[in-house]
Amino acid sequence: HIYRIFEDHQNLINDGLVYWSRDTNNRICFQQHDIKYSMFNEAKKFFSSQEKISDDVLTNYISSNSIYLPDNITSILHIKDKNRKIWKKYSCVLRQSGIYRMPKTLSPKHNLICLLKFDSNMQLYFAKDWIETLHSPTQYGFALKYAHIQKKSNKYIHYLCASTYDEYQRWINGIRIIQHGIHLYKNYERMKKIIDNGIGNLSQILPNQHNFNFIQSTATSSTMMTESMSAISLPIRGLNSDVN
Repeated sequence: HIYRIFEDHQNLINDGLVYWSRDTNNRICFQQHDIKYSMFNEAKKFFSSQEKISDDVLTNYISSNSIYLPDNITSILHIKDKNRKIWKKYSCVLRQSGIYRMPKTLSPKHNLICLLKFDSNMQLYFAKDWIETLHSPTQYGFALKYAHIQKKSNKYIHYLCASTYDEYQRWINGIRIIQHGIHLYKNYERMKKIIDNGIGNLSQILPNQHNFNFIQSTATSSTMMTESMSAISLPIRGLNSDVN
């Protein structure tokens, strides 16, 4: 009912498979993800409502070792109740530390109420058929949970839904930036080099990426077979892990 998209700098084994049980129904899929770096290509579309700001607005908030959101992400979110099969609607705001909801009465005495706090072990997941399985109010759902917890339970998973596709994109890309920071921009720069320089220079551009071994077998006689193995480096662009 949820799936995760691995970022290019993440390790499939250490950040994912190590937490799966031997009898898991989880699976890995390789897919093309066309809008993976849209927050850099079309930053104004996702992160700024000011028409006169240039499309590279996000790069103005990038330093050598960090990246910050250019503006607050605020909208209505539908959040699944922990104890009942209902969804509650809140006015929410995304901060570097987590997701907060606004109090019903705005005054100096009423601060933002924390719904969940981020930490390095919490991962972003995406909705799969929530309208049918969870009776979600929209199809624009996402979830947050710890990768090592492999239980389908409201107790361990935070289920959230945005009202529109544009709001959904702003939330998930904002969360990705908070979770992965400058790594996302470095991934984007590497991918640009691959496109600009061609696939032939891939080993120089990504020397430490995951290795895939391709084995080619040739029989020299009826009783002898020799195997030749060559390893090349390829970027993992769209790894999905389903948690059923």
